[in-house]
Amino acid sequence: ISSVANINSSGTITATAFSGAFTGTATTASSLTGSPSITVTGLFVSGVATFSQDIKLGDNDKASFGDGDDLRIYHDGTNSYVEDTGTGDLYLSGSTNVIIQHHTTGETMAKFVGNGAAELYHDNSKKFETLGVGATVTGTLYASSAVVVGTAVTINSSGITATGVVTATSFVGSGANLTDLSIPASFNELDAALFN
Repeated sequence: ISSVANINSSGTITATAFSGAFTGTATTASSLTGSPSITVTGLFVSGVATFSQDIKLGDNDKASFGDGDDLRIYHDGTNSYVEDTGTGDLYLSGSTNVIIQHHTTGETMAKFVGNGAAELYHDNSKKFETLGVGATVTGTLYASSAVVVGTAVTINSSGITATGVVTATSFVGSGANLTDLSIPASFNELDAALFN
């Protein structure tokens, strides 16, 4: 058929491509056969759209969700983005855990356990984990400023400042820089000499 204004069919139309206006309904996948290519400027689906293969979007083409494009997922040719531009929050939910991994090596970068710990990793090795009573750091903890423990102890580059009683099984060093020591009256001269 070389030139026809319209084709009306109650059966199946098989073609390798369609161009121009495409009207009517395709109730099943078998209604479009021959792997046709359909070019449209806009596609509006009022029901459920089911795809048996990938949906491919080019660089900077966005999958947008919400009436005001509140959530967008896209790749700009260099980086990939999940953008929440709406008024609410962005929620990531997992039925058990939420795990962030490197896509090629499978290394874990962060893991959030349901009803449990939040874990941070360095080079696939867990370094930080929250607990019911606080947190655990594996390795060395560096602080650019002071570390305050409760209301009684401050640790900074000048040393340790403690308010109240410091109890320890042993002290290392001469103690020459210890200040504000209160020596009980029951100490003998040898004990007192250790504090001078």
